[in-house]
Amino acid sequence: MSYWDLGSQGAANYSRDVEEANERVRQAKADLLAALQKAYPKDARVRVTHYRGSFMGQVTSWDADGARVSVLNDRSAKVGKWWAAHVELAEAAS
Repeated sequence: MSYWDLGSQGAANYSRDVEEANERVRQAKADLLAALQKAYPKDARVRVTHYRGSFMGQVTSWDADGARVSVLNDRSAKVGKWWAAHVELAEAAS
């Protein structure tokens, strides 16, 4: 369902192209979230590699607005969002 289906008091001749583009974006975000969840299951052990080194952690959630994975750092006990390109499953890291 789109915003326009909610019976808002919008303009009668709004751009259908914008509505269709918005629906494609929503579907793409849903597809991205599904891909993140499949590639990095919740509670999976992962290694995060970044410019200062790497650390082991556990997946806590996902962010489809930026293709990021939230990871609980084993050492610091802090949760951070990392671009998926910096995260690999621990089994693959061994």
